[in-house]
Amino acid sequence: MEIVIGLIVNAAALVVLIGSLVIWARKREKKMTTVAFIIRKPMITVYISVCIIVFFSFLFFVSLNDPDAELNVPFLLVIAAFLAISLFMAADTVYWRISVYRNRIVYRALFRKSRVVEFNEITRVTRGGMKITLYSGSARLFTVAATSPGYKTMIDRLNKENIVIEEN
Repeated sequence: MEIVIGLIVNAAALVVLIGSLVIWARKREKKMTTVAFIIRKPMITVYISVCIIVFFSFLFFVSLNDPDAELNVPFLLVIAAFLAISLFMAADTVYWRISVYRNRIVYRALFRKSRVVEFNEITRVTRGGMKITLYSGSARLFTVAATSPGYKTMIDRLNKENIVIEEN
């Protein structure tokens, strides 16, 4: 019974967190125009990554400096993996960006080549769940989540350009 209550509390906290991210993104969008704007990932990802990095760095150094404990290599490898994943999440969040200026969209990601696309090259847009995905031909260009500031502005701009958004 206690496990069920814990799961319900965690699920409710997750719903509140996602809802607050969407509300925060909509507030940021009020300052944007449909002519020129920038879409970024929510910065809460960086804050969570930094907390994870601090926590696992502390565990890593404590486990290395404990003279009584055996050196537990698998445990240290797991900690190192979490540190690497957290560093990647933080770097990707900071670097990922979609810039829209007039008729151009510039998409930039951490391990991908930057792309410059014009609105007339967009052949299809799908909306499913809390995200939109833009395509050029059969190739997927990028996906924008509803938690990202600029999501609603991008939808408004696509409607202004008379690009049909398919519902999934």
